[in-house]
Order: sequence, then C-alpha cells, then structure tokens
Amino acid sequence: MAFVSYLSSVVPLLNQSPLNGAMAAVATIWAVTLVNLRGVRQVGGLQVVTTVLKILPLLLVAGAGLWGMESAHFTPFNRSDQSLPLAVAGMVCGVIGCAIAHGAGTTQLPYVAYGIAASALGMVATVTIAVAAQKPARESR
Repeated sequence: MAFVSYLSSVVPLLNQSPLNGAMAAVATIWAVTLVNLRGVRQVGGLQVVTTVLKILPLLLVAGAGLWGMESAHFTPFNRSDQSLPLAVAGMVCGVIGCAIAHGAGTTQLPYVAYGIAASALGMVATVTIAVAAQKPARESR
C-alpha cells in the first residue's frame, strides 16, 4: 500500500477511486511474485535496475550542482602560511586516528594507542595551522 501511496503522487488516477489504488497494489504484488518465481538471477537483475534508478537522480543533482558551482564563492582552503600538505595531514591524521580508535571495538591496546597517536599528530598539525592563520603574514620591503 505504501508503494501505491507514493505512486499516486505521480499517477493521480490512483487517488480517484479506492478500487484503482487496490488494483495497483495487487498488480504490484503479482509483478514482484512473478519475478520471484522466475529465479534468483532475475531478482538480482531487478535489484540492479532499481538501485540504478535510485542512484541516478542523486548523481544528476550532484552533477548539476558541480556544474553550476562558482569557485569564487569559496574562501581559500589553506589560509595559513603553512604548506598545503601540512594542512591536509592534520585533517587526515584526525580522521585516521578516529577510525583506528574505533576499530576492533577499542578493546585492544595497540588500536587505542595508534588511534591516540594519530589523533595527537592531527591535533598538533591543526593547531599549528590555526595559529599560523591567525598571525597575518608580514610584508617584507
């Protein structure tokens, strides 16, 4: 019934009569049943088709957003005098540290120690960049 309810926003004919909605629901159940009777391979093919139909609109919206994006609206990624690799390293080390600390249920000491070390390295790199970004660059004459 939920499928027919969603489908009725696209096909208004289903809302005109309860019989129309009921017939669409029964037809949907029969269609899925027939696909199941055909075998696992056909069900897998149907699953691929429905997955593509779900992901395609998302990709189209993302592509339209990237196409219409203007880079002038964004501030520079690295506002400090530090190198770009150092800025990226801070972010990457923080993420890796969290991932390692979360791995293995955080009950094994080596995972926790690696996670703390990577998080600390990420924190140092991030603080270094933040401090450097707050100090304006002096012009040399």
